[in-house]
Amino acid sequence: GNSKDFDGNYTVLRALMWLKRDSQNCNQSFLFCPPMDYLTNKKMKSDIDILAIQDGRLVLGEAKNKASEFYTKDIEALAWLGNHIKPDKLIMAFNEGTLAQSKIDKLRSLLQFKCEIKVYKAQSPVYHFTGVFGEPKPQ
Repeated sequence: GNSKDFDGNYTVLRALMWLKRDSQNCNQSFLFCPPMDYLTNKKMKSDIDILAIQDGRLVLGEAKNKASEFYTKDIEALAWLGNHIKPDKLIMAFNEGTLAQSKIDKLRSLLQFKCEIKVYKAQSPVYHFTGVFGEPKPQ
């Protein structure tokens, strides 16, 4: 349904920039890893979109272009990851829409440990293609 495959990556990059610039939680160091796939021993396959260390604290997260794309299986996969790795923070990042409180509550109910859950809405992307598509029209 989404013809812009790069929007998900845009959301991941914006979330990483947000985490790095978070002056309350990131004072000295910030490391991140590109998204990676994983397979559980129960054959559940998913990926980690956001994987970072923010001042020594582990941050994991899921990024979607639209908030409505956080389906039950995605929330369960994020909870499984959290329960097995036990990060300090879990992030739910998206670009469009509003994340329903019920989805955040669902994630919280599936966690078997205490963890900070953050919701991040990325700014809408701005594309500059003047060299390819000509000069912008005056307004």
